[in-house]
Amino acid sequence: MMLGSKKWIKFFYSLGLSCVALLLASCSLTAEVFSGTSLEAPELISHLISEVNQQKVIIEVNGQCPANSSILNITIGEKKPDVVTKTLRAFGDLNVGEVSYICDNERQLILRYALPDPNYSGPIKIGVSAVYETAESQFSYRIVEYSRPEVPRPLIWTNDGNDFHTNDDTPLLQGACILSRLTSIEYRIDGGSWQVLSCTPGESVDTWSLTSSPILGIPATDHLFEFRGVNSHAVSPYSEVSSIKITVDQVPPLPPVVIGVLGLSDSNIDEWLGAQRPKVVWTAAVDHHQVELGVYATDRTTVICAPKIAAPEGEYEFLSEDCVGTLVDGTSYVVRLKGKDLAGNLSELSTWYSFTMDLVAPSLSFSNVPPDSKSNFAEFEFSASAGGGSPLSGAIQCSLDSEVFTDCVSPVVLDTLSVGLHRFSIRAFDIAGNSRTSFHTWNISADFVAPICSITSPDLSWINSSSASFAFTCSDDDGIRYVQCQIDEDSWQNC
Repeated sequence: MMLGSKKWIKFFYSLGLSCVALLLASCSLTAEVFSGTSLEAPELISHLISEVNQQKVIIEVNGQCPANSSILNITIGEKKPDVVTKTLRAFGDLNVGEVSYICDNERQLILRYALPDPNYSGPIKIGVSAVYETAESQFSYRIVEYSRPEVPRPLIWTNDGNDFHTNDDTPLLQGACILSRLTSIEYRIDGGSWQVLSCTPGESVDTWSLTSSPILGIPATDHLFEFRGVNSHAVSPYSEVSSIKITVDQVPPLPPVVIGVLGLSDSNIDEWLGAQRPKVVWTAAVDHHQVELGVYATDRTTVICAPKIAAPEGEYEFLSEDCVGTLVDGTSYVVRLKGKDLAGNLSELSTWYSFTMDLVAPSLSFSNVPPDSKSNFAEFEFSASAGGGSPLSGAIQCSLDSEVFTDCVSPVVLDTLSVGLHRFSIRAFDIAGNSRTSFHTWNISADFVAPICSITSPDLSWINSSSASFAFTCSDDDGIRYVQCQIDEDSWQNC
């Protein structure tokens, strides 16, 4: 039935609940999700009850967070809690009436609430909405009929009760229990027979501890550990089961594959480096959870940049404080990488990658440049060569005045230049990321005097021949760039 009417809300509010949004174990459950908005709302999927001690019961709700929001509003009954924190704290850290939640990287929602009255019996209304930049989604609601379980379920503290990977084939598990309400605790592994486990009394919390007998880890194997409380005097003597899946994996992963190194201004991923902060780029294996990497001298023993643990995405840039002193120009170093899987295994083999420092920029030189003149024509000849050990990267680039640099080849001829000061620049890069720029400036002044040309031969008279040859001279104080000739109405041509 629909639970969103005002009549229902008044009825529910009359119950006088002051709890917070959560679901409880061994309870009948009715859920309604109210739609009517395009903003994705959270989902509430499952729940557990965990009794830390006689006075504290923690309710855990598991669900799904929206893709684009990890900030939630939570209601219990009709009242929002005073404090909602995004930090997911341990079970015992919550005070009564407090709530905490987290949306992890995989959008899994975990919400925990410490009941103000663990002996309360009745319905609890849970509402969760997602907060976006400019709006809030509709609330997703669940109704839980709660009563305290007759036999408390053992609480798993190890990894906060979440499944995990390990390379230890005798894993240690720990948790909490309530000795005064139990006659014993039982556990089993992978569906085997139930075995008795002791509950040890404590000042504020009773605890249990289990070190497993050796279990299979080669190949990687999932193992299910289950725990239940036992009270032989209760009508239903067994509690709900607490379980945790442990993946025991003792198989080392493959090492990463190094692609190369690059520096702050170096876009080439290769074996040359032109910066003091090397960035290592690699390809991780599918089972890598982390990558361990460091920089060493070529003896593969002397540490240059201390080993670091990086995410498996494929690159890590060392900071200046990671390295001892400065990397020396012309010196070779090696990077060592090991893959690390979720269980903590390091790859047996290391990947070693050698690179060489080149901190010297390329050399540039002009062999021909224009002087200051009145000519709007200019020709440049130039060359570039590697300054250090790494070769040039790509072509030489040129720029006139404030234009963008573009690839060019010597010689470069410029014409139709305007009067004024001009700057012609060239630059080159090497594959280590070093660059150098050089330029030449010259001035073009205004020229208001035309060249003087005269025909010296033949005599400008009648010629009784079908062909003729001419001799001429041209002069100008600023030099002659070219001469053009015309016969009758033909077009002008260089001559």
